Amino acid sequence: MQPQSQGQPVPEPRRSRRADRRVTGREQRKAAVEEAERRKRWTIAAGTIALVLIVGLVAFLVTRPRDLGPPIQVAEAPPAEMAAGGSATEGFTLGPDDVPVTVVEWGDYT
Repeated sequence: MQPQSQGQPVPEPRRSRRADRRVTGREQRKAAVEEAERRKRWTIAAGTIALVLIVGLVAFLVTRPRDLGPPIQVAEAPPAEMAAGGSATEGFTLGPDDVPVTVVEWGDYT
């Protein structure tokens, strides 16, 4: 037998390479079981995420504010001639004192 140099790889016997490539039935079953477990974990994780999203959506839809009735209407600003001093705008009155209509407003803020 000739001496081999240190840089050359040692050839493997032909049988051991063939045995490495061959996968036994036991290894195939083991790989199938591992794949099934991995798939099961992913399914559980995806189901949990979907459940959390659905619960969040339902909570959001249930706690939304309801329709509170017609929108609030704001009174128009007084005409410019009234604001410029053409009539009384002091205190709680607006306009001249001799008008035929009196409006009394009452509110309960409790």
